[in-house]
Amino acid sequence: MGPNSKIECDVMDLVCKYLNLGKWLLTRHAIERMLLRGITSPEIEYAMQFGFHEKKRDQYSEKGTRYALRGKCVDGKELRIVVSFREQMMIVTVIDLDASPDFET
Repeated sequence: MGPNSKIECDVMDLVCKYLNLGKWLLTRHAIERMLLRGITSPEIEYAMQFGFHEKKRDQYSEKGTRYALRGKCVDGKELRIVVSFREQMMIVTVIDLDASPDFET
Protein backbone atom coordinates (compact mmCIF):
# COMPACT_ATOMS: atom_id res chain seq x y z
CA MET A 1 0.00 0.00 0.00
CA GLY A 2 1.60 3.29 -1.15
CA PRO A 3 1.50 6.61 0.72
CA ASN A 4 -1.52 7.84 -1.26
CA SER A 5 -3.48 4.65 -0.59
CA LYS A 6 -4.08 5.71 3.02
CA ILE A 7 -5.62 9.00 1.89
CA GLU A 8 -7.81 7.20 -0.64
CA CYS A 9 -8.94 4.68 1.98
CA ASP A 10 -9.66 7.48 4.44
CA VAL A 11 -11.83 9.34 1.89
CA MET A 12 -13.82 6.22 1.05
CA ASP A 13 -14.10 5.36 4.75
CA LEU A 14 -15.59 8.82 5.35
CA VAL A 15 -17.96 8.43 2.40
CA CYS A 16 -19.23 5.09 3.74
CA LYS A 17 -19.52 6.49 7.26
CA TYR A 18 -21.63 9.47 6.15
CA LEU A 19 -23.76 7.27 3.87
CA ASN A 20 -24.44 4.78 6.66
CA LEU A 21 -25.35 7.58 9.07
CA GLY A 22 -27.55 9.28 6.48
CA LYS A 23 -25.52 12.46 6.98
CA TRP A 24 -25.26 13.69 3.41
CA LEU A 25 -26.91 16.53 1.56
CA LEU A 26 -27.25 17.59 -2.03
CA THR A 27 -26.28 21.17 -2.85
CA ARG A 28 -28.59 23.21 -5.05
CA HIS A 29 -26.04 22.86 -7.84
CA ALA A 30 -26.01 19.05 -7.48
CA ILE A 31 -29.82 18.92 -7.59
CA GLU A 32 -29.86 21.06 -10.74
CA ARG A 33 -27.28 18.78 -12.39
CA MET A 34 -29.18 15.65 -11.35
CA LEU A 35 -32.37 16.97 -12.94
CA LEU A 36 -30.51 18.06 -16.07
CA ARG A 37 -28.67 14.74 -16.41
CA GLY A 38 -31.43 12.37 -15.27
CA ILE A 39 -29.50 11.08 -12.24
CA THR A 40 -31.32 9.89 -9.11
CA SER A 41 -30.33 9.88 -5.44
CA PRO A 42 -30.28 6.06 -5.26
CA GLU A 43 -27.89 6.01 -8.25
CA ILE A 44 -25.59 8.45 -6.44
CA GLU A 45 -25.69 6.41 -3.24
CA TYR A 46 -24.91 3.17 -5.05
CA ALA A 47 -22.07 4.69 -7.09
CA MET A 48 -20.50 6.19 -3.94
CA GLN A 49 -20.90 3.00 -1.94
CA PHE A 50 -19.24 0.78 -4.54
CA GLY A 51 -17.03 3.35 -6.28
CA PHE A 52 -13.55 4.68 -5.68
CA HIS A 53 -11.71 7.91 -4.89
CA GLU A 54 -10.49 9.53 -8.10
CA LYS A 55 -7.69 11.53 -6.45
CA LYS A 56 -6.37 13.15 -9.65
CA ARG A 57 -9.75 14.94 -9.92
CA ASP A 58 -9.71 16.41 -6.39
CA GLN A 59 -9.87 20.20 -6.17
CA TYR A 60 -8.05 22.21 -3.51
CA SER A 61 -8.84 25.81 -2.52
CA GLU A 62 -8.94 28.11 0.49
CA LYS A 63 -12.58 27.01 0.98
CA GLY A 64 -11.48 23.40 1.45
CA THR A 65 -10.99 20.24 -0.53
CA ARG A 66 -13.51 18.77 -2.92
CA TYR A 67 -13.03 15.06 -3.46
CA ALA A 68 -13.88 13.29 -6.71
CA LEU A 69 -15.49 9.87 -6.51
CA ARG A 70 -16.22 7.59 -9.41
CA GLY A 71 -18.56 4.64 -9.57
CA LYS A 72 -21.10 2.74 -11.60
CA CYS A 73 -24.82 2.54 -10.99
CA VAL A 74 -26.70 -0.76 -11.00
CA ASP A 75 -27.48 -0.24 -14.70
CA GLY A 76 -23.78 0.34 -15.49
CA LYS A 77 -24.02 4.12 -15.91
CA GLU A 78 -20.72 5.64 -14.78
CA LEU A 79 -20.84 8.70 -12.53
CA ARG A 80 -18.35 11.17 -11.12
CA ILE A 81 -19.53 12.63 -7.84
CA VAL A 82 -17.77 15.57 -6.20
CA VAL A 83 -18.13 15.82 -2.42
CA SER A 84 -16.87 17.94 0.45
CA PHE A 85 -16.94 17.17 4.15
CA ARG A 86 -18.16 19.41 6.93
CA GLU A 87 -20.64 18.37 9.62
CA GLN A 88 -22.18 16.33 6.81
CA MET A 89 -21.03 15.11 3.45
CA MET A 90 -22.07 17.60 0.79
CA ILE A 91 -22.66 16.37 -2.76
CA VAL A 92 -21.35 19.31 -4.79
CA THR A 93 -22.04 18.03 -8.31
CA VAL A 94 -22.75 14.85 -10.27
CA ILE A 95 -21.62 14.00 -13.79
CA ASP A 96 -22.81 11.16 -16.02
CA LEU A 97 -19.53 10.18 -17.67
CA ASP A 98 -21.29 8.04 -20.27
CA ALA A 99 -23.29 11.03 -21.51
CA SER A 100 -20.48 13.59 -21.03
CA PRO A 101 -17.28 12.16 -22.52
CA ASP A 102 -15.63 15.60 -22.37
CA PHE A 103 -15.53 15.26 -18.56
CA GLU A 104 -13.46 12.08 -18.93
CA THR A 105 -10.09 13.75 -19.45
